[in-house]
Amino acid sequence: MGTRAGQESYGGPQDQRAAMERWADYKKIDTVAEHLDEDECGGTWRGLGQLRPFLDTRQNRPDDGPRRSLGGRLSGSTRDMEVRTMRVPFRRGRPSPAMAVAFVALLAALSGTAVALPGQSTVDSGDLKRGAVKSSDLARSAVTGSKIRNSAITGPKIQNGTITGAKLANDTVTGAQLNESTLGAVPRAEHANTSTTAGNANTVGGRAANSLVRVASAGADGNVLVGVDGTALSTPIEAPSTGFLVINAGSDVSNVPPADIVDCFIAVDGAESLPSARTIELSAENTQENCTTETVVQVAAGNHVVAFEYADVDTGTTVGASSLQVLFVPFGGTGALP
Repeated sequence: MGTRAGQESYGGPQDQRAAMERWADYKKIDTVAEHLDEDECGGTWRGLGQLRPFLDTRQNRPDDGPRRSLGGRLSGSTRDMEVRTMRVPFRRGRPSPAMAVAFVALLAALSGTAVALPGQSTVDSGDLKRGAVKSSDLARSAVTGSKIRNSAITGPKIQNGTITGAKLANDTVTGAQLNESTLGAVPRAEHANTSTTAGNANTVGGRAANSLVRVASAGADGNVLVGVDGTALSTPIEAPSTGFLVINAGSDVSNVPPADIVDCFIAVDGAESLPSARTIELSAENTQENCTTETVVQVAAGNHVVAFEYADVDTGTTVGASSLQVLFVPFGGTGALP
């Protein structure tokens, strides 16, 4: 800024700069540059609000934008100080210590509290709330048999169907661990329901065990018939129920010439079983033969006599060693009762 001699009626540069800073503080703006313009019109300012032509042009030139000159009475040639203004953006300041303490307290209240335990392996069962550890919190195979207290796992804690036969050691389940009343009938053994014990069934198919099979037999090592007809062997047998007698008999037969034709057969209660009849022929060339036969006879319950009979025995013929076996069975060939 300059002055003209003898004309000191305007404000100096220092006064104008101080006024500019006060105005900038009031408007909350920052001073970024100072611009000086020289008065080229001459003469003396006569009062505030009168604009010089050149200064008015400078204030409104389009390249720099509008200018605002500081107030004051100027005279003669002078340099005007102009200020370029801009709006100050909002600046984030550092929080106060009180705000920091309040923020930490808020975080602690929202997140809860945690206490660090000293050392390793310091969490035991007393530190855990009942039911806090779920199955999903355990790694697979983390809980082994050695970690389970004896008798801690009872029946109600085992889900039905989770323990199969493959998971049981041999001979771990005995009769003492089984409740017989929970067992159903053995498959395809419905008639076992009539048994008093598994080791001694009283009936099978409604029949007593001693009614299923009966056996009788007779035998002789020496001669039983010499030159006469008759019974070589016989045996009694009791049929406990209606059923069948399965009979087998045989004898050694010899002859001194001349030739002889001999018949043998089985009789039950004096009645010949026709299917059992056999005929043998003895001669000078064949002096020894075996008469063997068998038959099956249906009988009613009760006592019966089974005999092995011979007929047409000549004087020179002998019936020697003989045997007779009889078996009673209650069922026929299809398993049906007679």
